[in-house]
Amino acid sequence: MPKFGKWTSVWGIVAVLMILETVLFIEIYLFYRNLLIEKLDYFGWIFLILSVYFALSPVYAFRKKANVPKGKSYIHTKVIVDNGVFSVVRHPQYLSMLLVSLGLILIVQHWLIFIISIVSMTLTYIGILKQDKILIRKFKDDYVEYMKRVPRTNFLLGMVKVIFKKKK
Repeated sequence: MPKFGKWTSVWGIVAVLMILETVLFIEIYLFYRNLLIEKLDYFGWIFLILSVYFALSPVYAFRKKANVPKGKSYIHTKVIVDNGVFSVVRHPQYLSMLLVSLGLILIVQHWLIFIISIVSMTLTYIGILKQDKILIRKFKDDYVEYMKRVPRTNFLLGMVKVIFKKKK
């Protein structure tokens, strides 16, 4: 796994991503409806709708299954949650950020959105790699086994794995 400097702490990446996402939404206001290929717009909205599910469902799953101490944030899990959305992808909230960026590229279709989204998606991927390293340190071999079963963010592959697992 690649080495990263201190500036790429998970929280640093999230802060930069939030700024980039804000800029992207301002650009939607400025550039929306200058579409080059109108049909791509529909796929973009589908990605944005999917992003809402992947952003919100982990909060519920962690509260219900992760033994979060009372009064603590949902991210303070005590166990690996591997059901629900976490049986499909390991990092649904990061996936949500990727889907937002991809959706905005398709909806707005402007070069500036494209560039900012690519930067955002790259930082998101770095955050995913760092999060996997953190979770391996926290949960040891159990997380390594979970990584073998569940894809990082490929929800299509994750759904296929879940379907075929149920058929067995």
